[in-house]
Amino acid sequence: MADGTVNTVDADALRKELRKAEREINRLKTSLEVERAVYEKNLAAKAGSAQSYLEQANYLSLLLRNAPDIFFFFDQFAHLAYATDYFIREVGLRSLSQVQGHSGMEILNMLGGAEWAKETEAALSAAVLRDESLMLEETLDIGGKGVLKKYMMGFTPMRDEKEAYVGSLIFMTDITAIEEARQAAEDANIAKSMFLSNMSHEIRTPMNAIIGMTKIGKESSTIEKKDYCLEKIEDSSTHLLGIINDILDISKIEAGKFELSDENFQFEGVIRRAVSAINYSVDRKHQNLKVKLDHRVPEYLIGDGQRLSQVILNLLSNAMKFTPEGGEIRLETRLEEAQSDYYRIRVSVIDSGIGIPKETQAILFTSFQQADKSISRKFGGTGLGLAISKSIVEAMNGSIRVESEYGKGSAFTFDILMKKGDQPIDKADLPKIDLSEVRALVVDDSQDILEYFVSIGDRYEMKVTGAESGEQALSLLADGEKFDVFFVDWQMPMMDGFLLAEKIKALVDASVIVMISSHDFNDLKERDDATVIDEYLQKPLFPSMVVDCINKVLGAKAFAVSREDDIGLVEGEFSGRYILLAEDVEINREIVQTLLEPSGAGMDMAENGMVAVEKYADDPGRYDLILMDMQMPEMDGLEATRRIRALDDPRARIVPIIAMTANVFREDIERCLEAGMDDHLGKPLNFTDLVGKLKRYLPANFE
Repeated sequence: MADGTVNTVDADALRKELRKAEREINRLKTSLEVERAVYEKNLAAKAGSAQSYLEQANYLSLLLRNAPDIFFFFDQFAHLAYATDYFIREVGLRSLSQVQGHSGMEILNMLGGAEWAKETEAALSAAVLRDESLMLEETLDIGGKGVLKKYMMGFTPMRDEKEAYVGSLIFMTDITAIEEARQAAEDANIAKSMFLSNMSHEIRTPMNAIIGMTKIGKESSTIEKKDYCLEKIEDSSTHLLGIINDILDISKIEAGKFELSDENFQFEGVIRRAVSAINYSVDRKHQNLKVKLDHRVPEYLIGDGQRLSQVILNLLSNAMKFTPEGGEIRLETRLEEAQSDYYRIRVSVIDSGIGIPKETQAILFTSFQQADKSISRKFGGTGLGLAISKSIVEAMNGSIRVESEYGKGSAFTFDILMKKGDQPIDKADLPKIDLSEVRALVVDDSQDILEYFVSIGDRYEMKVTGAESGEQALSLLADGEKFDVFFVDWQMPMMDGFLLAEKIKALVDASVIVMISSHDFNDLKERDDATVIDEYLQKPLFPSMVVDCINKVLGAKAFAVSREDDIGLVEGEFSGRYILLAEDVEINREIVQTLLEPSGAGMDMAENGMVAVEKYADDPGRYDLILMDMQMPEMDGLEATRRIRALDDPRARIVPIIAMTANVFREDIERCLEAGMDDHLGKPLNFTDLVGKLKRYLPANFE
């Protein structure tokens, strides 16, 4: 207006425009903040992706650098773009840059040589053209180290998102160990198949003999023929039992259930048992078996004497089997070292047999293996003996090895660590004569035997004189020499032992003559018509055998320092005693009853555990001992034992109960003892073991 006043309408419009502008500014500000937030978010996301990408790339780099395999990346021109560190190390390079950009042919040549590289490059090029992957198995000496390894080699052509070829990937994995394991498994399967085939033959052979000789014996009309058949049946049964025992032993070893016992045993007794078991076969092949014992080895040791004898017998059996007629076998023992009460003892079995080639010696101690596949056909055997022996020796903290040259014999040697044992009281108190007062004349054409007797004399302070022939012995007597006992060899040139014995008897009143020979005593006794021989000793000789014999023939009470396994049954020894036999197999009951019939013991039978419990409960005072089979129908031996022990009678808690079982694992024996049994017997029953248990638990009756 002209007077300077503001129009009210214009002011209101201006305010409206200002408010509108303010709202637009706020909207733009808000929009800008949103866009800024989105931008910052996107920026953070991109930064995170970049970090993640860097981490992944780092992990991939670490993976390739430390991969235990070889990886190659080749570009589309077949030039090396990348290789893992494993390859760099294997070929002896300092860094990847030394080979980066090299052609594929050059790289392949570094792996396996020019010839292999040429063939492989052609195969890979063809795979690229066909656009397919390859898998190859190659045996290579990478780096020229003289060590061949087997590799699984994979090849894959690589294409981008547009399916354009951009290069290829090669990887190589060392499968040597896998291949060796596969080959070992195949070899083991082949060996076990051959083993089963051999076992079929080994088991059928004695079984056929048993069945055939049983039929012949039943049809024979003479006692002599029946006895002959029974002897053959016994031999075949013993052989069959040996095969079964080998199979059971190796199954225990492979199941990890093979354990040794710790008992006081006589070392010489163990040697004697092994030698005694092989003597007949050695004599039949006219072989010369020599035994040399180191007297420094303690007489008694603590350990598993039975298993030790098994190892020695196995080595002796092999030596006998593979040594020709007239050959020599030596068994030697030696004390290697002694520390406190522990002794390291070495045992060697040396033969002049066929020997073992070097290349086959390594498998000798492996289960189901023999040095030559034809051995089982020619000589027989399970092929398990040495593997079992190795396990036994190693369980005795020792080792076993072989030294042999094909055609020149073998020497098997093992060391064991044993603790010194104690002489049993019943052995220490046995009466003996004073050996220092004994004068012995030994007549043998073997210088080894004469020297052996002299060493025994030195050990026991006994006066020993040697003569190499009957003429020399008679000359000593003619010169007035006096002797208390004469040891005379049977087979000597010019004058044999029987003729010499007759001449000695004619010259010396009350002379005592012992004949020594490796031959069977029964054959020699049949020749002794004039009964000029007072005692027989079988070679190889042992010190205790000689001392034992002297005590016997010179009138002292005989003592058997090493006859721990020689347990006899006196007729009527258990008369008036009653045994309850729980056994479900009728023939087994008959065998036990027949074996113990001479003892005079009464016997009641029970065909299962339930019947055994009923019989004992009806008359607890009747029975002095129970023989309890473990596996029976209706009620087994364990449950029957628990029920008998739970009976309301004081005798039920103390009556001796002996388990009879074919399962002799430690846990099986422990189950017997936990059920309340006192002891156990392994099946098939050994008569000596059976008598031994009876003597221990069943009071004898000599009234």
